[in-house]
Amino acid sequence: MRILFILIYSLIVLLPGLGAQTAPNISQVGIWNEESIYSVDVYGSFAYVGNDNAMHILDISDPAAPAAIATLSRSWEIEEIIVIND
Repeated sequence: MRILFILIYSLIVLLPGLGAQTAPNISQVGIWNEESIYSVDVYGSFAYVGNDNAMHILDISDPAAPAAIATLSRSWEIEEIIVIND
């Protein structure tokens, strides 16, 4: 839920003209439990999520059931993730 909420919230804040007009249309379609999430970026059917001291890669091809497929642990907080398509 946090990932989906953050993604939807980011779209509302970053895309001008959407604002509160689309807020009533937001609905939860899936959930992924993590305590704190600092950064999210999506590329294709994968979400890259930074939290505490790890980056998680989630398969979001089925939004109702996001699945963690990899975790990269670090000794520092992952504060920003940006996926660059070459």
